[in-house]
Amino acid sequence: MIATQEGAPRLESPGQLRLDDFSLFAGQLIGAQSAVQALQVTSLFILDKFPAQMCFIGLFDDQGSIHQRFLQTQASSPLDETAHQALKSICQQLSRGRSPLVLANRLMLQNHSTGLEKLEHQALVGLPLQFRTVSLYGALLLLFDQPYTLSPVELEGLQLCAGQFCAIYAHFYQMEQNRQRLADLESVIDTAHILTSTLNIPDLLHQISVRLAWITSVEACCILSYDPASQRLNVLASFDQLGLPAGLPLSDSLFLPDYPAMAEMLSNQASASSHLIIEPDQAESTLSEHKLVKQTKFSSCLIQPLLAIGEPLGLLLLFSRQSNGESGGSAFPPTTLRRLRLLSEQVALALINARVFQSEYRQRTLAEALRSISLALSSSLKANAILDILLDQIKSVIPYDTALVLLVEGGEAVTATFRGFEQFELAQTIKDYRLPLNQSELLQTMSTNGQPLVIPDLAVVAGWQPDALAVCAGSWLGAPLVARERVLGFLVLNTCQPGFYTPEHAHRLEMLTSHVALALVNANIYDEASRAATIDFLTGAFNHRHFQQALRQEIDRTRRFEQPLSLLMVDLDFFKKVNDTYGHPVGDQILRQMAARFKNELRSSDLLARYGGEEFAVLLPNTPPNTLAGLSERLLNAIRKQPFHVEERQISMTISIGGASFPLHASDAPDLLSAADKALYRSKQFGRDRFSLAESPGQTSE
Repeated sequence: MIATQEGAPRLESPGQLRLDDFSLFAGQLIGAQSAVQALQVTSLFILDKFPAQMCFIGLFDDQGSIHQRFLQTQASSPLDETAHQALKSICQQLSRGRSPLVLANRLMLQNHSTGLEKLEHQALVGLPLQFRTVSLYGALLLLFDQPYTLSPVELEGLQLCAGQFCAIYAHFYQMEQNRQRLADLESVIDTAHILTSTLNIPDLLHQISVRLAWITSVEACCILSYDPASQRLNVLASFDQLGLPAGLPLSDSLFLPDYPAMAEMLSNQASASSHLIIEPDQAESTLSEHKLVKQTKFSSCLIQPLLAIGEPLGLLLLFSRQSNGESGGSAFPPTTLRRLRLLSEQVALALINARVFQSEYRQRTLAEALRSISLALSSSLKANAILDILLDQIKSVIPYDTALVLLVEGGEAVTATFRGFEQFELAQTIKDYRLPLNQSELLQTMSTNGQPLVIPDLAVVAGWQPDALAVCAGSWLGAPLVARERVLGFLVLNTCQPGFYTPEHAHRLEMLTSHVALALVNANIYDEASRAATIDFLTGAFNHRHFQQALRQEIDRTRRFEQPLSLLMVDLDFFKKVNDTYGHPVGDQILRQMAARFKNELRSSDLLARYGGEEFAVLLPNTPPNTLAGLSERLLNAIRKQPFHVEERQISMTISIGGASFPLHASDAPDLLSAADKALYRSKQFGRDRFSLAESPGQTSE
């Protein structure tokens, strides 16, 4: 396209285009050491041969945008940014039409639709820089201070100059492309070596940030991971250009639907070549992404998706204090974008490898922890000890701020053991805590489905208030203790960090609680077996064997603490006559009822044992001898004043009691038994239904 106007004055050229000139020009181009030198040679030659005041050359990148501008001028004042933008617009027009443009006078400049009316020049000539009609490298513009009409010969000469430049520039361009490919390859290899040097995710994130800073020259970067289940972007790390924590004012977790542009980048149609550049100060936008970047105080941000085999893993956010369209450079030039795409693919693969390794490591750690906890649990057959071991060991697998174990008693959940409530000054409150199951929706839910329950953020639960089950508004995790399809209790963990507990933690807790529930069942079985070994099955009192052990232990304790210990031997009067008259089953019923009456009169610290047949022993710690008569009288009345009801019969009975104290009446356990037994014999000898105290040393019986 050549636009001219008849009558426009022709100016004589300062020089004549001769064949020798083109030979000299070609030699100078061949001698150029770089594309910049070739640009300078070309512009100076053209300005020497044509009466133009300025020569503007815009070079295109692979996407057809001007990435480099070269200006040679004979004018005293340089072009401002507005004029630069107008010339760039002309270059874009030439790239589309690929035909020369000649605007021979001021009127034609003003009537042009690309903003050229803002220029002070009088004429303009433009040529596309094209090599062999295929590769388009840019555009050449000449600006004249006076109206000027280009002759066909001059246009042909100008095109010849442009063609020679394009031939040389194609050489430099190819060299630059090869250099960049080599640099990209070296970068890929170096990055691969760096990213495969560690499988530790924190170390890997640091290596990624340092590499990003080196390649892109950004001031800060942020790495976000994508969780499809919760639709959240979680901040993995943020670093500055020195590889130090950047401290960006960003939330630890972003809800992806609130950021539509980033959501689009992580959609199924996303590709590694897609990216988004945000300049919050230069765009009037209501996008949440602009607000997000604006609060960081940076001028521009490049968002690059992290994709591995088409699956979105997260985003890279690169922050720069330079706007992407600033004069003299770009925050994110094409070279940076190209290398970033390559790097993002490697980063994604490295993160996958690290995640797989970390997952396997966590599984091994969990298996080792389970084994350790199982061994620890098997080391004890006491329920309280088992639960204490659980809370001490579980923190290595599932961290917590507070932990609470509740056991089911009837229709209530009762505190068995706890950790961490001291820091909230709630230890005494939680120690005596009892909660009806029908008053807790959380416990009811776990009891009904038998599954763990996780609440990532209590603060978003409607109506939530702090209580013993959840002290702080963070993350909550609970699991029932289920064995043989029966809920034995609950384990409840609470941390003050929102979003901490995940379904993975719930899975771990379920595996642990299954071990604990089984250990509790074994402990209960052991406890029942232990009780069976120490309890008389007929009366419910302790048996003779346990009494002998307890007597020796109490004697030793009395010696250490110098406290009195007393013993009563009790015998049912004429019991043989009852068995002979009514039969042994009736006698068994009387023995059972008699033991129950004794227990009602004794303290919890006293020990009642069936010594043999119808004879019972009562061990009384911290009881002086002068109190035995009163206690014995209560026992005598408990039997004599109320007949035994057996098979619609009322059978009246009495007992005889003998008592002795250590160390007053004996020096050891056998002597104490002998002294009490002798006192019992005296009670029977003097008429039964009475109490007799053992004789003191040197005392003689009446």
